[in-house]
Amino acid sequence: MKVIRDVVHGYIELCDDDIRIIDTPHFQRLKSIKQNNPFSAYPCANHTRFEHSLGVMHLGVKVFKSLKEKEDENNKNLLNDKSEKTVKYACLLHDVGHAPFSHYGEQFFDRDELKDLFSEKLKERDIDKAIAYENAGAPHEICSCILSLDKYGDLLENIGVDLELFCRMIIGMYYPPEKNDYRNLLIDILNSNIDVDKLDYVLRDSYMSGAKLVVLDVDRLISAYMIYDERIAFSGKSLSTISNLIYGREAVYTWIVNHHVNVYTGRVLTKLIKTAFQTEEDEADYFSYNAVSERLVDDHDIVSFIRSKRTEDQKIGDLYEQLFSRKFFKSVWKNEPEFNKCIPNEVRQNDFKSIIGENLQDPDSAEEVIAEKISVKPEDILISVADFKPFEPFGLTASRNKRHPVYIIINGEPVTFEKIFTGTIHKNREPLLPLLFVRTEDAKTKFLEEYGR
Repeated sequence: MKVIRDVVHGYIELCDDDIRIIDTPHFQRLKSIKQNNPFSAYPCANHTRFEHSLGVMHLGVKVFKSLKEKEDENNKNLLNDKSEKTVKYACLLHDVGHAPFSHYGEQFFDRDELKDLFSEKLKERDIDKAIAYENAGAPHEICSCILSLDKYGDLLENIGVDLELFCRMIIGMYYPPEKNDYRNLLIDILNSNIDVDKLDYVLRDSYMSGAKLVVLDVDRLISAYMIYDERIAFSGKSLSTISNLIYGREAVYTWIVNHHVNVYTGRVLTKLIKTAFQTEEDEADYFSYNAVSERLVDDHDIVSFIRSKRTEDQKIGDLYEQLFSRKFFKSVWKNEPEFNKCIPNEVRQNDFKSIIGENLQDPDSAEEVIAEKISVKPEDILISVADFKPFEPFGLTASRNKRHPVYIIINGEPVTFEKIFTGTIHKNREPLLPLLFVRTEDAKTKFLEEYGR
């Protein structure tokens, strides 16, 4: 047994099996994959997927044990040693297949290729391969499952992990509803809108940024987890703590994740990767299962590749200077009140938003349209979108194969989150806010002349 000191959760105990996984090149690689990019605005926020994964494992085990303490005749066969180990190692390995630069990089994975490879690995382990064909799992989640089955499968089986449940937890896919399967509530521990993955990154982003936006009694929150009608619920005795979680999460998204500088640099990074990796061969060398599992690519490899190209291509050089020399464009507005002031006319607001909405998956096209309308060069403006991801207290998100409310149990009766917290901040604003950044004052003036009338 070893004990490590985590800045967020305090002491985390590691057994020999944990260390056998952690002390491998694939898991150690996560030390070179930044959690996200708040370091653009908060210089100390350089935390990585490595410590996040340890934190998620720590929280996942604590939630499991909290549920086990409340087990009854209906679920005592579920909360056993095998399911505890499955929860533990799914939490530990849920991000092991992450792309360099996390979510900014995973969009360059070939999802169909990952799905096919996932199916092969499931077949090799005699697991129901139908789970590879459902609309579940982000690319990094699928890649994490493949890598876990490929590199850690034998070890996990020897430890006693249920590999099918392990994969379902990572990609967020329930067992068929007709089975009335209690294991589905274990999936919610890791992959839902009230999961320990989100709990860790809310706490970690707040702490590492130095913003200290979240004041949360984690032990009290975890003690509130309970089982009600075959699903995870929360005890009403911890309403104040649950409220702190909701408002803390809102604050993290408002002031850290969607800080206008972070939104800007995230978009520049995406454009830079897209421009530098111009061929399918280049992308496959750095954004594929083979790149992750065999070449162990990380953030540093991507930066080195981009740096090697910056003198060959003016656009790459320009984007590189913006990101790494902080030659940032200026934001025309930073938040929704400033947006409403810059574009006071609702008709022009909707015209602008419609251009962004129609090109949400291809912001380069939106920049070209706006640039033409205001008579500037497309490279002199940059459009990005702040996504506030409103808190939706459901067991699985709408894109997954089942969706149900999460309940708070008050005096023995279930009440939905929404009935209790109807006044949360996110309900009072648009979840998506387009942000415009300009290279020159002339571009800003021309935009306001067109849209600010």
